[in-house]
Amino acid sequence: MKKGRWIALVLVCSMLTACGGGSKMLVPAKVEPTEHGTESDNLSGNGTAEPVDSEPLAITDENAVWLFSHRLLQENINETNPVLSPVSAYLALGMVGLGAKGDTLAEFESTMGKSLQMTAANLMQKIPSWMKAEAATGNKEDMKISPLTVANSVWVDNSMHAEPAWLTEVNDIYRAEVYQGVLSSDATKRDINKWIENKTHSLIKDFLREPLDAEAKMALFNTIYFKGEWVSDFEKNSTYKEDFTTTDGSVKKVDMMHDYGRNEMYLKNEVLDGVVMDYRNGSMAMVALKPTAGQTVREMYENLTYEALIELWDTVTYKNINLKLPKFEVEFDKSLNKTLQNMGLKLAFDSEKADFTGLGYTDNGLPLYISLVRQKAVVKLDEEGTEAAAVTMVVMNECTSAESTEKPIDVFFDEPFLYIIMDMKSRTPLFMGIMDDPS
Repeated sequence: MKKGRWIALVLVCSMLTACGGGSKMLVPAKVEPTEHGTESDNLSGNGTAEPVDSEPLAITDENAVWLFSHRLLQENINETNPVLSPVSAYLALGMVGLGAKGDTLAEFESTMGKSLQMTAANLMQKIPSWMKAEAATGNKEDMKISPLTVANSVWVDNSMHAEPAWLTEVNDIYRAEVYQGVLSSDATKRDINKWIENKTHSLIKDFLREPLDAEAKMALFNTIYFKGEWVSDFEKNSTYKEDFTTTDGSVKKVDMMHDYGRNEMYLKNEVLDGVVMDYRNGSMAMVALKPTAGQTVREMYENLTYEALIELWDTVTYKNINLKLPKFEVEFDKSLNKTLQNMGLKLAFDSEKADFTGLGYTDNGLPLYISLVRQKAVVKLDEEGTEAAAVTMVVMNECTSAESTEKPIDVFFDEPFLYIIMDMKSRTPLFMGIMDDPS
């Protein structure tokens, strides 16, 4: 049996730094330092959802999940080789949305579904069960690694007062490990990098090249780790150069994998056809679809609504297929600020209107707003299976009060003046005086 491939979807959900007014919360209690150093204190949770035996995932708001996923790619559809990780983005934004209030929360629910947190809880429970616990290869080293796991962590700066209720919920729903320390330190950078490396089994190393910015008050991370090899792999000696017509009509030679008389699930309707290729030891599969009615692939995607997907799924049958599939390795790296704002998360990016008071406050009594969401994804596909990595970062900065654009008025106390020290509630003057000579 051939060696399997690993997918690591790493979501870095943010350097959250302070916004707007409000009272401060108490700093969460510290416990013993972590094994990675003394700058970070482990507060709660092991952060990893272990595989469980259960029924298939029953998401309460499937349409919203699909719509979020569809629009996330749709907003980037005109890029070259766009690839994103919607589920990782959903879970990471879900952690942030857990602290949203008022109109900001309403936008999260409109964009990600009113059952956002229930859906996230279901995902956290069910994702590991999409693959069985035993490794596919039988290799003793592989047996130590679950084929599919999800993990979350929250890193809180010493100057950030995280809301205790939010910390409880982010642990209950997302099973997040919580750490506290100096986020901008080299030690915390090493701890975060080691956490990501451990959760991705060394597939992603040294994610942070530099320490977090000194303004960072909180950083949230999500990782999804997947190992998949084809149920029916491709023979390497059946891979050879063949023509591939690109979107602009040019023809290029690519490494094309071939398998004739392959038994696979086949999908077809009046505008497309495709295959569903299973991975071993679970319910994970790759669906590949191509247009057949003179459309471009982007035109086909525009019409692939949730309802159309369900109808398409009803056409699935096993067929003998002569399959050609290119080997590829693609990387996509882009800010998702405009994407998410177009999808409806507008207030979250507004330094004067964002309401993330549910997350807590800084020493300055200020909550947070999102200043940057960035995702980087890498996907490799070959004869044995699929390997991929994705990193999403959400940066949150300090909210600001609205500043007047009117010309300032000069008020110079450079001559004798009256002063009153008074109780403003009762309008009672406690002291009144005139200052004639402050020397």
